[in-house]
Amino acid sequence: KNAEDYYGLRYAEFVVPLVKAVQELNEKMESQRNANVENIINELAKLKADNAAKDMEISQLKEMMEKMLFRLNALDQAGK
Repeated sequence: KNAEDYYGLRYAEFVVPLVKAVQELNEKMESQRNANVENIINELAKLKADNAAKDMEISQLKEMMEKMLFRLNALDQAGK
């Protein structure tokens, strides 16, 4: 109220709420981290499955192309 008044702070009253707040924040952070890891694992599994499907499709297309080239060569040889 004037220049000579002193104000005090009871630090002991702040410790418990501060510790509790830090614990709550840590729990939230862990929960988010676990959710992020789960999302990444799920996305990786999806990408691996997509990649395997594309690999199979590429193999099938290569096989079809080889058969077509074989037939084309056979037709070319027959025409000579």
